[in-house]
Amino acid sequence: MTGRHARWWWAGALGLFLATPGLAEEAAVTSEALPDACTACCPDETPWTVRANAMFLKRSRPSSRTFLIDQSDAEFLNASQFDFPTQVGWELDLQRRLGDDWSVEGRYFNVGGQAARFPRFIAPTGTCVQYADVPLGMFGGNVQTALSYASQLQNVEFNVRRDVTDYLTLFGGFRYLSLNEGGILLAQHSNAPRIDADQTIEAYNDLYGFQVGVDAALLRRGRFALNSDLKAGLFDNEAGNRFGYESQRFGLHGHTGTSTSHVAFVGEIGLSATYALTQHLSLLGGYRLLWFDGVALATDQPSANPSPVTGSATAVDTHGDLFYHGAFVGVEFRR
Repeated sequence: MTGRHARWWWAGALGLFLATPGLAEEAAVTSEALPDACTACCPDETPWTVRANAMFLKRSRPSSRTFLIDQSDAEFLNASQFDFPTQVGWELDLQRRLGDDWSVEGRYFNVGGQAARFPRFIAPTGTCVQYADVPLGMFGGNVQTALSYASQLQNVEFNVRRDVTDYLTLFGGFRYLSLNEGGILLAQHSNAPRIDADQTIEAYNDLYGFQVGVDAALLRRGRFALNSDLKAGLFDNEAGNRFGYESQRFGLHGHTGTSTSHVAFVGEIGLSATYALTQHLSLLGGYRLLWFDGVALATDQPSANPSPVTGSATAVDTHGDLFYHGAFVGVEFRR
């Protein structure tokens, strides 16, 4: 899906959401049907709502790009081969009602830390050159190489919410996201007692901006409720990269990096189900997807810099896009 087509998809999804709440009206159950566990089935007037979730998100694979070549210039590793494991994180969402129709919300989550890894391998020709077309280093002879690539995501947002109907809420507010990625390559001759050299690439994104969204009740039946939310925003992305090279064996080292500012887009869609245990406590679970467009990714940075270690980094590639998606489970408390 191209960036332009994806933006049209988000606009269409928003229009669909605005027409959805009628489904909830058809399936709604009155509070008299469940006097002791009404929070899942009817509009709630309790001032505080707290949600605490465990998140299990997976980062999409990078776009296809030759990342390593051997001495014969044949592709040895493509960036799309990085298969990230499911990463565990946590989320906290706090809402406070200000009246019949208005409320404020604060939300934080943190996901990441686990890396896609390639165990030690040897290039067929005995030599591995890192970063195709823009080699930072060449290791001759019988060299073993190991590679890892990690991604981490943090989110902070504050929204003002307004209930348009009992089944539809519009909201908007400020959002900050931090997306950091980094890869490291370790090279060691088979007869060497220690690592010969390591090379690192990092890309970081600090996104500041505003978003709008909609939260719709799709179904309310007894203790069970099904909801969905959609949000989208434009952000000022303070992006940058860092390159490093260290070799104790050969006495070589180098570090460089640069930064830029760029407009980015972030969209998010979620589907959640709740089951009321009591009037104040519910179990919840669901699925969430985040899409980033216009960000710096580590695998895209070498081709934008002809000699980042022997010279200096001169550019930041901010044309990357990626998805985070997966399940979440948790509890909801109303008081």
